Amino acid sequence: RIFSDQSVLTELWLQNNKLAELPASICSCIHISYLDLSHNSLLSLPDEIALLQKLSKLLLSNNRLVKLPDGISKLIALTTLELACNQLVELPDLSKTKLTVMDVHQNRLTS
Repeated sequence: RIFSDQSVLTELWLQNNKLAELPASICSCIHISYLDLSHNSLLSLPDEIALLQKLSKLLLSNNRLVKLPDGISKLIALTTLELACNQLVELPDLSKTKLTVMDVHQNRLTS
């Protein structure tokens, strides 16, 4: 276990590693507002990502994501979502978030 439950961690940079999955313990760090997972090998995200209710910036560019979990739509504090250079074919409903910045270039979106 990398992180303890209820960690006071507010920012986490994990970019440029070789993560194929998000460690579940990160989703117990409910105070995280900034999470950089860009430049990894993520194929998916756990539904538990919805537990990060204070998350405002989520950087996921340059991974191998094909789909985002529906729980991402429950991140009501989310203002920035970077998804460039993945393999996404669709996006979930993000209307309940506070997105002001979203980057989805170089994916496989069709609509």
